[in-house]
Order: sequence, then structure tokens, then C-alpha cells
Amino acid sequence: MSDTLAVNQNLQPVINGSDGDLGLKESAFTHEYTATEPNEGGDLTVTESLNNNVLRTFTAESGDNQELDVGDLDFIRSPNGVNNLTVVAENEWGATKTRRLTFTRDESKIDVILANPLSADVMPTRAFLRVSRFIPEGALFQVEICNNAYDEEPDWEDCTEAVINSEIHYFTNKTKAEEDWGVGIRVNVDRNNVTGFVCYVAGISGAFDGETVEGS
Repeated sequence: MSDTLAVNQNLQPVINGSDGDLGLKESAFTHEYTATEPNEGGDLTVTESLNNNVLRTFTAESGDNQELDVGDLDFIRSPNGVNNLTVVAENEWGATKTRRLTFTRDESKIDVILANPLSADVMPTRAFLRVSRFIPEGALFQVEICNNAYDEEPDWEDCTEAVINSEIHYFTNKTKAEEDWGVGIRVNVDRNNVTGFVCYVAGISGAFDGETVEGS
């Protein structure tokens, strides 16, 4: 047996810990681990994946602490139920070590609301909204908007059909209690017992305009 073959028998990298289940997760999270090259040599190439989709591939120095980051967007795009994570460490000779992990996502509702109203110099009279989303058939989807978001009890108006059909929503409310006009938006999703499908809201965009009214 050649010296090269003898050395290659001992080149498998090491990833600390063991395969297993990370349990129930309700939001984005990180998992810490360490990948080590037990032989004298170069760095490791590490690939992290979620449900067979690569999250990142990078060069890691042997023994450095790493964080597998399941970010907000990755998490909300993960289906309800068991999800698979893998970490593969490969050294310069092509030897690999794989760590296999799972976590469970169990969410039935999504509630999104603007943290701060969109200020308006005049009374907003119409708005056009886009909601980037994936809502499985059978799930419940609702979008609401108001033009007096600074009020203690805003007049929320349903604009779901306008969003679905890419149409303009015309505000019916013409009054406010507070000094300023402001647009508020909230989105509600209920899986309605639909399982096994990705369900998420990725972003909200749009525009509004209005007119000056007496007393505003």
C-alpha cells in the first residue's frame, strides 16, 4: 500500500455533536457547530443546506466555531412539519463528513402589520398594494388598509380582492380623530388546517395618493 493511500484512510473531517432533532422552532434560529480537520492540512469547504437547498458554501478554518443560520425568509418558506438540515465538511483530499439534523415548524397563522403608519400630508383617497406571498389553496388570506392609522381606533377597510386582482383600493373613510393622516396596512393568513404546503408572506409594497379636505 502506498504512503498516499495510507494517509487517505485518516482524512475524514470531524463535525462535533451528533445527528439528531433540534425540536420545535417557531421563528428564525441559528445552530452552532465546529468542523475540524484532524490531519495536518488546509482549510475545509463547508456546505450548509435546508431541505436540499444550499444556504451557503464557504471556506472554514479547522476548529473555528460556525453558525448555521436559518434566517427569517428561509424559515417562513419552510413547510410545516419536519424539515431537514445538513452540514457537509470536505477537506482538500475530497474526504467528507455530513451532519444531519431536523427541526419541526408548526405555525397556523401569520399576522403582519406596519410598525409605523405611512404619513400623508393630505387625506389618502386611494392606494395600490402588492403583497409578495405564497398562500396554498384552502388557506385564508386577508389584507386590510386604513387612512387614519394614527387614530386610537383606525377604520380598517378590507382590500383583499384589490390585492388579489391587482386593482386600486378607494378609501371609504373621510375622517380622522388625530391631527395627521396616515396609512396603515395589516395582513392576516390562516392555514385553515391546510398542511404539507409552504405558506408565507415575503413583502409588501405599493403607493397611495390623496386630496386636501376641509379641516385636514
